[in-house]
Parts: sequence; C-alpha cells; structure tokens
Amino acid sequence: MIALGVSPSVSTSTGMYMIMLSTIASSIIYFSYGTMPVYFSIWLSIWSSGGIIAGIVVVNYILKKNNRQSILVFIMTAVLFLSMLLVPIQTGINSVEMHKKGIDIWANP
Repeated sequence: MIALGVSPSVSTSTGMYMIMLSTIASSIIYFSYGTMPVYFSIWLSIWSSGGIIAGIVVVNYILKKNNRQSILVFIMTAVLFLSMLLVPIQTGINSVEMHKKGIDIWANP
C-alpha cells in the first residue's frame, strides 16, 4: 500500500485491522472446537493489550518529536527483519529438541 502512495499510518492501521479480524476468526474456531486454553488466552490478552498501549504511546511520541511518517516504515521493516531472523532460529531449536527426545520430526502429526 505504501508503494501505491498510501501514507504509512493508514497502511499500518489497515494491515493491523485485517490481522485483528483474522485473529478473531481463528479464536472463534479454536473456542468452538474446545481447543483454546481460555485462562491462558485471557492472560495473554491482558499483556498484549498493555504492550499495544505502550507501543502506541512510544510511536506517537516518536512521530510527534520527528514530525515524519517515514519512521513507521522503518519500524515495520525492523519488525519484519527481526521476524525473518527469529522464526527460523526458533523453529530450528524446537526441531533439535524434538529430535533429542526421539520424536520423529518428519512424521505426520
């Protein structure tokens, strides 16, 4: 959306809105199948809400201080890059631990 000329704040908000709808739909499905750990979900929701509020405060402060929307693009790029590094590392660590426990990591679940 940024390449189409949409401002970074609108692009970020739109992306987060779509992620929220997808998460709500997934939560409803897990809850209906009875596989959602409800107490853990509540605990995680409380901490996530606190993180979201803190993130909004920090980003708004940075945007007001620098008066530039491009900072949002740099933040999104940093998060994407960090995810690109950490997801394969964590997956590799989990695979090695499963292999050490004797679990066949190539078997169908």
